[in-house]
Amino acid sequence: MVGIGVASVKAAGDFQQSMSLLVTSAGESQKNIKMVSDGILKMSVDTGTSTKQLGAGMYYIESAGFHAADALKVLGVAAMGAKTENADLATVARAVTGVMTDYHMKAGDAAQAMNGLIATVQNGKTNLHDLSASMGNVLPIASALGISFPQVAGAMDTMTNANMTARQASQNLAHVLLALSAPSGIAVKSMKSVGLSAQGVKDALDNQGLPQALQMIEDHVGKKFPASSVEYETALKNILGGQVGFKLAAMLTGKSLQETEANIAKVTAAMKDNSGAVMGWDVVQGNLNFQLDRA
Repeated sequence: MVGIGVASVKAAGDFQQSMSLLVTSAGESQKNIKMVSDGILKMSVDTGTSTKQLGAGMYYIESAGFHAADALKVLGVAAMGAKTENADLATVARAVTGVMTDYHMKAGDAAQAMNGLIATVQNGKTNLHDLSASMGNVLPIASALGISFPQVAGAMDTMTNANMTARQASQNLAHVLLALSAPSGIAVKSMKSVGLSAQGVKDALDNQGLPQALQMIEDHVGKKFPASSVEYETALKNILGGQVGFKLAAMLTGKSLQETEANIAKVTAAMKDNSGAVMGWDVVQGNLNFQLDRA
């Protein structure tokens, strides 16, 4: 009984400290702390998640600019997503707020962002931890260029399924997006030589999508030069910003184009679900371990 009492006091102190940190370091208002604390304590039981984990996740959510009731809404979604994917809550919180920040989403869109991430993990050879650590390389650029999250996620799924790491896939995607949106003089000249214009390529990228824009480039180059010839490969490399772009086009087009489009469609469908529920949450709640965690 003494041991339980000491542990309880220590846990209460740690929780209070984590709540204070939301005010001192994450931008939460002192007047909202009781409401936030009460919400987290209730959420702990509802989601079978420790207050320590919830406090750590809330720190990243508050730091991302979501506060009070909005922060609790996002935290609830992140906690469900973490349980569904058996992932660390702080990692999930960073991932979901990253998507929301880059694509200017509101707190009510948290489930949409979470489901997009879950669908990405389901369709690719990666996990939420690796995805969270890598998305920052490409999402700010993609969002600024008008490239949707499903396009990025679908392309990364195809690339990770081909044994490329999520980190490398995100870096390569960022490189090619920049190369196509702001082409070099060499790239512009190569485009003209195969009947393309820089603006036409960018329009295809914006309106049709990355895989279709890459396929269009390959088709034009293929009409001008024999496939696999030195001229063919040189033109592709020049247009796509070098060897990285050439390799990426090979991974996402041709026989892989259908797979890439299917991955994009799956992520899009997951994010368009209007139920507001986190994918897999209904299944997780029936598990014995979840029931034990709640207890």
